Amino acid sequence: MKNDSKVIKESIGEVMKDAHFSQIDRQKVLLQVKNKNEEKAYHHNFVILYKKYIVTTIIACLFISLMLTFPKLSPTLANTLSSIPFIESIFKAYGDGGLKKGKDSQLVSNIIATSKSNDVEMTIEEAIYDGERISFSYVVESKKPIKDYQIDNLNVSFKEEARAGLGKLTDGNYELVTPNKVAGIGTVNFIKHKELPKEIEVHPYYAVVINGKYEIFQFEFKLTKTENLEIMAPMITRQSNESEFTVEEIKRTPITTVVKMSFKRPLTKKDDKILMFRLITNEGEVIPWIYNTHGYGGITIKDNMEVVDSIQESFEGLDENTDSVTIQPMIVNINSTYNPIEEPFRGKDTNLDIGGWGKINIIGVKYTGNVMTITYELNSPFPFSHSNYFTLKDRKGKVYYGANKSITFKEKDHYIFEEEYMNIPKKELTIEYMQEEAPEILKDLEIEVPLK
Repeated sequence: MKNDSKVIKESIGEVMKDAHFSQIDRQKVLLQVKNKNEEKAYHHNFVILYKKYIVTTIIACLFISLMLTFPKLSPTLANTLSSIPFIESIFKAYGDGGLKKGKDSQLVSNIIATSKSNDVEMTIEEAIYDGERISFSYVVESKKPIKDYQIDNLNVSFKEEARAGLGKLTDGNYELVTPNKVAGIGTVNFIKHKELPKEIEVHPYYAVVINGKYEIFQFEFKLTKTENLEIMAPMITRQSNESEFTVEEIKRTPITTVVKMSFKRPLTKKDDKILMFRLITNEGEVIPWIYNTHGYGGITIKDNMEVVDSIQESFEGLDENTDSVTIQPMIVNINSTYNPIEEPFRGKDTNLDIGGWGKINIIGVKYTGNVMTITYELNSPFPFSHSNYFTLKDRKGKVYYGANKSITFKEKDHYIFEEEYMNIPKKELTIEYMQEEAPEILKDLEIEVPLK
């Protein structure tokens, strides 16, 4: 669950509780917010700048998003973390690819920082800081069973903040892993900043409502920045049909890749298309976005042209042997049609046609205790645009959502996914999926940047 604002929480309530927006779906929300705004300059941190528009807009877009992206639950996390504190790493179990890589490379600081509020205790266990983001894993434990849990505020401050001229996007995700425990990961992504010092003193602030009661946790600890920051300033521009795309800067750390760009295109009367970007290696592997890190410096209108300045996208870290990357703009039509399909689940050798997004072939189904693991091939140029490409449903109508256990890149447009489903029956299941229109790839504007 993502819970970014008290305004959203109070307005949408339980509807948002099980909803997860993919990167594309979040951009659709932001576009709708933009269309509500009559001003010509804006920033994509919609929680801060669009409170008066966000309530009605996000409720409308929520139903679109629920059609596009099935709610993200984490049965894998719940299963794995039920033995807390004996789990090896929340980053390893639940983090993005950069956090997993950071843990494997021993770049993560093991921190045991504890804060108490009434009968509830929160412990931060791991943290990593690479100059582009700070992420930390945590466990919240209550003496009483947790029946309702909602994040009200997540922030991280430090004394270097003003000097560095930071813009920040904070994001917290969590799951109830036992009746009394919640585990999750908090992340702060830095936008448009000067270089941060090697060592910083961090002050995380976490406010949450548990069973209707407000709890506040505050921490203080030091972190050391990971090494091997590389900065490139290619300043490469491509033009096509009056549109212009520029890659200004690429920053690489072991866990994060940040691309700074600008884009100019003719102004349209009805803007029902959103602009997004993909990062692709020389081997054809699409690098996943880091959730909730999309930032625009502003949009201005000049001579019937829409100029988007200071675009910043954050992706997972690149392999050190990557020779080059291609930054590829694409257009997503938010008014495209979606065709939901439900059919009997036949297990192995089930084939799904997901329209313009590609095809799925289920190549393995196995049961371990109460966990069903599905292995499938995804043949698609857009492998990380949705949290779940399909769900399962039992004969009583209960829906089961898969949690990603692993994703393996095989070759261009070919990935192997492993997903786990908890407490699911073995018979009388149906599978539900969508057929959707593919985004338009702006091939003429893509830019390849050599890294070596």
